Amino acid sequence: QGGMAVVHLAHDELLDRDVAVKVLRPGFADDPEFVERFRREARHAASLHHPNIVTIYDTGIDPDTGSDYIVMQLVHGPDLQKILERSGPQALGFAVRIGIETARALSFAHEHGIIHRDIKPANILIDGDGEVRVADFGIARAATDTGATTGGMIGSAQYASPEQVMGEEVGPRSDLYSLGVVLYEALTGVRAFDGPSPAAVALGRLRVKPRPIRSLDPTVPGSLEHLVMRLLERRPELRPASAGEVAAELDGLRVRDLGGVRRAGSRPRDGVRTAAVVATPSAWSPGPRDETIVGTEDGRRRRRRRAALLPAGMGPAVLAIALLVTGTVGAMIVFGNGDRREGGVLDQTLQQPTSAAAVVIATPSPTPSPLPALVAAPTPTPTASPTTPPPTPTPVARPRPKVTPRPTARPTLRPVTAGPARDPAETVDRFYRLVVIHDYKAAATLWSARMRAEYPPSRYIDGRFDATTRIDVNRLRIDQMSVARRQAVVYIDIVEYRRSGAPRRWIGTWDLVLINGAWLMDEPHLRGV
Repeated sequence: QGGMAVVHLAHDELLDRDVAVKVLRPGFADDPEFVERFRREARHAASLHHPNIVTIYDTGIDPDTGSDYIVMQLVHGPDLQKILERSGPQALGFAVRIGIETARALSFAHEHGIIHRDIKPANILIDGDGEVRVADFGIARAATDTGATTGGMIGSAQYASPEQVMGEEVGPRSDLYSLGVVLYEALTGVRAFDGPSPAAVALGRLRVKPRPIRSLDPTVPGSLEHLVMRLLERRPELRPASAGEVAAELDGLRVRDLGGVRRAGSRPRDGVRTAAVVATPSAWSPGPRDETIVGTEDGRRRRRRRAALLPAGMGPAVLAIALLVTGTVGAMIVFGNGDRREGGVLDQTLQQPTSAAAVVIATPSPTPSPLPALVAAPTPTPTASPTTPPPTPTPVARPRPKVTPRPTARPTLRPVTAGPARDPAETVDRFYRLVVIHDYKAAATLWSARMRAEYPPSRYIDGRFDATTRIDVNRLRIDQMSVARRQAVVYIDIVEYRRSGAPRRWIGTWDLVLINGAWLMDEPHLRGV
């Protein structure tokens, strides 16, 4: 329930489906002007059919109380406000996805002439598949246009635009400002504007700017910080032109800076693979997924274009030089030249940088031999004239010796037992070891059914740990445990290492429940330090 309505879980007997029914509080039912606006906005919102907007099925009047009600789609999942209260700042990929899908919903509504006016985390619902559903389109306008003041409206002062605070005309860019405040909180875990009272919060945005996002979390890409701070511009004309533009920018940023959309079991696209792949060893290495890719297909295309710019007629000369270089390198290999140091040309072609294993190469025969056959020796000229230069040696390249590298040594991983343990601390330890090796399916089995419903693994496990390379457990202890009550509390202090950014330390507790003789993780209480 909120300041202007109470929401009930109901069942539609005609269509045999669960729905949500929002019923106006009796105080609003006594205001004819408000009721009329409420009905009109509900009809407008019912015309919005979009995958990221909560669908309105029906409207009517409660015969017992005379209050208007709206029948809406029931979303199985928490709202963003509850998620932020429980887990603080969100993973970059999830925060960006919230921005993209909310912006798409706003773009669709704005194209149909409907402004939300109350974008806030409580109105952004996350369904069981991890998709965003924006609720309460147009309903805020009914209260605003009649001058109604409710607890719910005052409570959203943290997310209102400056023009709303000043009582000025509200347009689509007002919703974009509110979206910027939501993204700021999702990325940092703190509100852009806060204070002792709603009035102080509302007026604060007219005098001060929020702290830069990267001063709170340096791992946030600069391009994402720039976009969010543009959304928070006090003057509407300085904000992005439309919600569609915001969605497109966030989608492009996700591809450029976050590696695109990563689903469980996804692999890098072949189009961006390159010649050199360097494994990143770690104590708990995720294996083939944990890799750094050097160079791009675009780089090869650019090199081909530069090669085409050579002046005509230089082809034979370049070929002769190439043959000489090939012969020289071959001689270096045969004689065991010592220039095969790390980072050299030979190292890039013959050695695997991360392996300590030796590379098998051709070695010279113990019997002395003449000049290597890889380069033909010049024929002596007994009666050479001072004016006649000696004949130019003709390099003849033979096939290079076949290189047979030994297998790359991989770190030895401690085996992880699947399934929950009879010790609550062991269950938590198993969870973190499983997510580091990206065995997301096994990790999800360590969560209780309630935990999986509240935090769908498709979002809170799959993809969340794709960039994690190692997790060090500093401390893991059982703070409380009662077999009779089937409850336990495990304290953790861990450090998470990711492919980019500084390591992040997490401390707090996990609540666990005992089910069928094994402990399952049921609720996190963690914070980053």
